[in-house]
Amino acid sequence: MTPSPVRPSAADRGRRPRRRLPAAVLVAAGALALEAAALLLLAVDAVLQFGSGGLPLGTRVFLVAIYLILAAWVGAAAAGMLRGRGWSRGAAVAVQLFGAVLGWWLVSIGAGPLGVGLLAVSTAGLLAVFTRSASAHLRQADAEG
Repeated sequence: MTPSPVRPSAADRGRRPRRRLPAAVLVAAGALALEAAALLLLAVDAVLQFGSGGLPLGTRVFLVAIYLILAAWVGAAAAGMLRGRGWSRGAAVAVQLFGAVLGWWLVSIGAGPLGVGLLAVSTAGLLAVFTRSASAHLRQADAEG
């Protein structure tokens, strides 16, 4: 007996069909993933600087906690973007706008290569979030459940 093409079998129920992710979604999620990784590197650097005396210990611990919390949030937004969660667009826009402002500031204080790199990643991520294919991906995944 062949399976019915209309009714899914018991094994297929609850599984969504795999569809190819649009390039814009991959760019947006990739930008978010790079930014989350950068925040993790900042946290590691702050831990390595504990004995330097540049900042008081309590301030340094707070800074590490903030970096880790932000890295988790940005990483969750990247995963949400790949899964097509609608909330991830707002998070992505907020992160990319903040990244663009921070990149511009870095350029203005003389950290040109770092600032230009952050500006490039943030701009690419921001533009990718607003493409038709990314919007369709987010709408379709939300409609499916």
